[in-house]
Amino acid sequence: MMRIAPGRTASPHFRPRSTWQVFRAPLAVGLAAAAGLTFALFGDGVWDAISWAVLSIPAVLSVIWGLRAAGGR
Repeated sequence: MMRIAPGRTASPHFRPRSTWQVFRAPLAVGLAAAAGLTFALFGDGVWDAISWAVLSIPAVLSVIWGLRAAGGR
């Protein structure tokens, strides 16, 4: 639970979140990366293309979140 200094109020934008709400997106990205690495290791041909597509997800998300963070400044 969040502690608030005496005399101050909580931010109106603060919403408590469950553990599942916090970790579901990173878990999905991690599972996608693991699947992409497995496809690249054991597959050949079309599996290589699938692995490239799946392994590009973390890179694309990093660029998107980086641009969003830089845009807020």
